[in-house]
Amino acid sequence: MGTETLAQYAASRRSPNLSELLEQYGCGPIRVEGTDDALYECHLLFDKAIELAEATSRDRFEAFARSVRDVLSQRWVLTEKTYERRNPKRLYYLSMEFLIGRSLANNVTNLLLDPLVKEVVRHKNIDWIDLVEQEPDAGLGNGGLGRLAACFMESAATLQLPAMGYGLRYEYGIFKQSMRNGWQDERPDNWLRSQDPWEVARPNEKVEIGINCSFELRGGSLRVVPGRPSSVIGIPFDRPVVGYGGKTINTLRLWAAAAPDYFDFQEFSGGDFVGALAET
Repeated sequence: MGTETLAQYAASRRSPNLSELLEQYGCGPIRVEGTDDALYECHLLFDKAIELAEATSRDRFEAFARSVRDVLSQRWVLTEKTYERRNPKRLYYLSMEFLIGRSLANNVTNLLLDPLVKEVVRHKNIDWIDLVEQEPDAGLGNGGLGRLAACFMESAATLQLPAMGYGLRYEYGIFKQSMRNGWQDERPDNWLRSQDPWEVARPNEKVEIGINCSFELRGGSLRVVPGRPSSVIGIPFDRPVVGYGGKTINTLRLWAAAAPDYFDFQEFSGGDFVGALAET
């Protein structure tokens, strides 16, 4: 390998500077923080309607995470437009679980934004560990298969493969564990109690699924009524899957289940408040 070839190889492997990265993601002239119209400040003001000094740790996390999502959003759209233009064979990965963990630190690393984050954290006097701890693990799996699915999706994005994941948007993780009086105590893991800053709801792409039964509450028991058709609504929520280097950002689409009607008004008017929600 000659000197010229070595130089070319070294140049191809060098880390891009921050301005090059932001230009790659389509947001070169946009500041992340430091001015009134920067991403971090805008999310605190327009999403939360609060001043910077009033922000809680959770507020700062959401603003920071949304700022990172803003950086990658244009590249995310560009990735999909590239697939549509080139019309390649696509890979769809269906899994009952995706154990993706926490997205903030992972996305910052894959987008190569560590230098920017260090500068923002220093300038804003932010406790980075405290910020990261505000994000719960996504309650989308509990074992090896879920972790395999998450790694597969991230690897596909890193290799710039046109891949898309499909799963279920579980509202609760497996459980939260604690010890009480020497015994294990399990409680629901409501990881979506606070708004997830990474997901993008797509209600205009909802799907209605017909089933040949319905449900009713009688005598305190929920029972299936066969032969009386009803339906379930599937609402998609998209999450970015960032490949290392940020050149390709694929999509993990999670489906939430919803009832077509929130409650039966006739049951409600008759005073059966619980029965009115049986279909839900």
